[in-house]
Amino acid sequence: MNEKIIKNWNMSIAAEDNVIVLGEMGGGEKEQLKELLNKLNGHFTLISKESNQNFSEEEWNEIGIENFWNVPIYFKWEDKTFLYFSLKISNEDLFNGYDLIVVDSHNPFEGMVKGKMLSVDALKWDYTPIDTENLWEIYNNMKEFESMETTEHRSEIKEEGEE
Repeated sequence: MNEKIIKNWNMSIAAEDNVIVLGEMGGGEKEQLKELLNKLNGHFTLISKESNQNFSEEEWNEIGIENFWNVPIYFKWEDKTFLYFSLKISNEDLFNGYDLIVVDSHNPFEGMVKGKMLSVDALKWDYTPIDTENLWEIYNNMKEFESMETTEHRSEIKEEGEE
Protein backbone atom coordinates (compact mmCIF):
# COMPACT_ATOMS: atom_id res chain seq x y z
CA MET A 1 0.00 0.00 0.00
CA ASN A 2 2.82 2.43 0.83
CA GLU A 3 4.34 1.95 -2.63
CA LYS A 4 1.02 2.75 -4.27
CA ILE A 5 0.54 5.85 -2.09
CA ILE A 6 4.05 7.11 -2.93
CA LYS A 7 3.58 6.51 -6.67
CA ASN A 8 0.11 8.13 -6.88
CA TRP A 9 1.14 10.97 -4.60
CA ASN A 10 4.27 11.94 -6.50
CA MET A 11 2.47 11.74 -9.85
CA SER A 12 -0.04 14.31 -8.52
CA ILE A 13 2.04 16.50 -6.20
CA ALA A 14 5.11 18.58 -7.14
CA ALA A 15 7.92 19.23 -4.68
CA GLU A 16 6.82 22.87 -4.22
CA ASP A 17 3.07 22.14 -3.78
CA ASN A 18 1.30 22.85 -0.50
CA VAL A 19 -0.75 19.90 0.70
CA ILE A 20 -3.57 19.93 3.26
CA VAL A 21 -3.97 16.51 4.86
CA LEU A 22 -7.39 15.83 6.33
CA GLY A 23 -7.63 12.86 8.62
CA GLU A 24 -5.00 10.30 9.39
CA MET A 25 -1.47 10.86 8.19
CA GLY A 26 -0.47 7.30 8.91
CA GLY A 27 0.20 4.89 11.67
CA GLY A 28 3.30 3.32 13.06
CA GLU A 29 6.50 4.51 14.61
CA LYS A 30 7.81 8.05 14.22
CA GLU A 31 10.86 6.94 12.21
CA GLN A 32 8.70 4.87 9.81
CA LEU A 33 6.45 7.88 9.11
CA LYS A 34 9.44 10.17 8.67
CA GLU A 35 10.94 7.75 6.14
CA LEU A 36 7.63 7.60 4.24
CA LEU A 37 7.12 11.39 4.22
CA ASN A 38 10.67 11.92 2.96
CA LYS A 39 9.60 10.02 -0.18
CA LEU A 40 6.51 12.21 -0.76
CA ASN A 41 6.52 15.52 -2.66
CA GLY A 42 5.06 18.69 -1.18
CA HIS A 43 4.89 20.80 1.96
CA PHE A 44 2.45 19.35 4.48
CA THR A 45 -0.23 20.94 6.65
CA LEU A 46 -1.97 18.45 8.90
CA ILE A 47 -5.39 19.29 10.30
CA SER A 48 -5.53 17.56 13.65
CA LYS A 49 -7.95 14.82 14.51
CA GLU A 50 -8.06 12.26 17.26
CA SER A 51 -6.00 9.65 15.44
CA ASN A 52 -3.28 12.23 14.70
CA GLN A 53 -2.77 12.82 18.40
CA ASN A 54 -0.18 10.01 18.40
CA PHE A 55 2.59 12.61 18.34
CA SER A 56 3.11 16.10 19.69
CA GLU A 57 3.29 19.06 17.30
CA GLU A 58 7.07 19.07 17.70
CA GLU A 59 7.25 15.37 16.82
CA TRP A 60 5.08 15.94 13.74
CA ASN A 61 7.54 18.70 12.71
CA GLU A 62 10.41 16.22 13.08
CA ILE A 63 8.50 13.73 10.93
CA GLY A 64 8.08 16.31 8.17
CA ILE A 65 4.77 18.06 8.82
CA GLU A 66 5.45 21.78 8.50
CA ASN A 67 2.12 23.00 9.88
CA PHE A 68 -0.09 21.29 12.39
CA TRP A 69 -3.41 23.05 12.94
CA ASN A 70 -6.20 22.05 15.26
CA VAL A 71 -8.88 24.01 13.40
CA PRO A 72 -10.80 23.76 10.13
CA ILE A 73 -9.32 25.66 7.19
CA TYR A 74 -11.37 28.19 5.22
CA PHE A 75 -10.27 28.60 1.60
CA LYS A 76 -11.53 30.87 -1.16
CA TRP A 77 -10.85 29.91 -4.75
CA GLU A 78 -12.21 32.03 -7.58
CA ASP A 79 -15.73 32.88 -6.37
CA LYS A 80 -16.21 29.71 -4.28
CA THR A 81 -15.73 29.22 -0.55
CA PHE A 82 -14.43 25.91 0.77
CA LEU A 83 -14.15 24.63 4.32
CA TYR A 84 -11.68 21.81 4.99
CA PHE A 85 -13.05 20.05 8.04
CA SER A 86 -11.78 16.91 9.74
CA LEU A 87 -13.78 16.94 12.95
CA LYS A 88 -17.13 15.22 13.35
CA ILE A 89 -19.93 17.40 12.04
CA SER A 90 -22.75 17.32 14.54
CA ASN A 91 -24.58 20.47 13.47
CA GLU A 92 -25.72 20.83 9.87
CA ASP A 93 -25.89 24.62 10.33
CA LEU A 94 -22.15 24.48 9.69
CA PHE A 95 -22.97 24.06 6.01
CA ASN A 96 -24.46 27.54 5.75
CA GLY A 97 -22.21 30.10 4.12
CA TYR A 98 -19.94 27.69 2.24
CA ASP A 99 -20.13 26.43 -1.31
CA LEU A 100 -18.38 23.19 -0.44
CA ILE A 101 -17.45 21.37 2.76
CA VAL A 102 -14.41 19.11 2.19
CA VAL A 103 -14.29 16.29 4.75
CA ASP A 104 -12.48 13.06 5.50
CA SER A 105 -13.70 9.59 6.45
CA HIS A 106 -13.98 10.60 10.12
CA ASN A 107 -17.31 12.26 9.39
CA PRO A 108 -20.54 10.42 10.09
CA PHE A 109 -22.16 11.84 6.95
CA GLU A 110 -21.69 10.08 3.64
CA GLY A 111 -22.56 11.66 0.34
CA MET A 112 -23.86 15.11 -0.35
CA VAL A 113 -25.49 16.48 2.79
CA LYS A 114 -27.46 19.53 1.71
CA GLY A 115 -25.61 19.23 -1.60
CA LYS A 116 -22.45 20.72 -0.13
CA MET A 117 -20.12 17.93 1.01
CA LEU A 118 -17.27 16.09 -0.68
CA SER A 119 -15.21 13.42 1.05
CA VAL A 120 -11.52 13.38 0.20
CA ASP A 121 -10.90 10.11 2.03
CA ALA A 122 -7.81 8.69 0.30
CA LEU A 123 -9.36 5.24 0.04
CA LYS A 124 -12.24 6.63 -2.04
CA TRP A 125 -9.81 8.26 -4.48
CA ASP A 126 -7.45 5.30 -4.97
CA TYR A 127 -4.91 6.91 -2.62
CA THR A 128 -4.45 9.80 -5.03
CA PRO A 129 -4.44 13.40 -3.76
CA ILE A 130 -7.09 15.75 -5.12
CA ASP A 131 -6.06 19.16 -6.46
CA THR A 132 -8.08 22.06 -5.05
CA GLU A 133 -8.65 23.35 -8.57
CA ASN A 134 -10.37 20.03 -9.42
CA LEU A 135 -12.59 19.96 -6.33
CA TRP A 136 -15.36 22.03 -7.88
CA GLU A 137 -15.49 19.85 -11.02
CA ILE A 138 -15.52 16.66 -8.95
CA TYR A 139 -18.20 18.10 -6.69
CA ASN A 140 -20.43 19.04 -9.66
CA ASN A 141 -19.99 15.58 -11.17
CA MET A 142 -20.96 13.97 -7.85
CA LYS A 143 -24.01 16.23 -7.52
CA GLU A 144 -25.09 15.24 -11.02
CA PHE A 145 -24.65 11.54 -10.21
CA GLU A 146 -26.59 11.83 -6.94
CA SER A 147 -29.47 13.56 -8.72
CA MET A 148 -29.52 10.61 -11.15
CA GLU A 149 -30.11 8.27 -8.24
CA THR A 150 -33.49 9.86 -7.61
CA THR A 151 -34.73 9.51 -11.17
CA GLU A 152 -36.22 6.50 -12.90
CA HIS A 153 -33.30 6.62 -15.36
CA ARG A 154 -30.88 5.67 -12.59
CA SER A 155 -32.40 2.17 -12.44
CA GLU A 156 -31.58 1.71 -16.13
CA ILE A 157 -27.84 2.27 -15.61
CA LYS A 158 -26.04 -1.07 -15.53
CA GLU A 159 -23.03 -1.78 -13.40
CA GLU A 160 -19.98 -3.17 -15.16
CA GLY A 161 -20.60 -6.86 -15.89
CA GLU A 162 -24.41 -6.62 -15.44
CA GLU A 163 -26.67 -7.97 -18.15
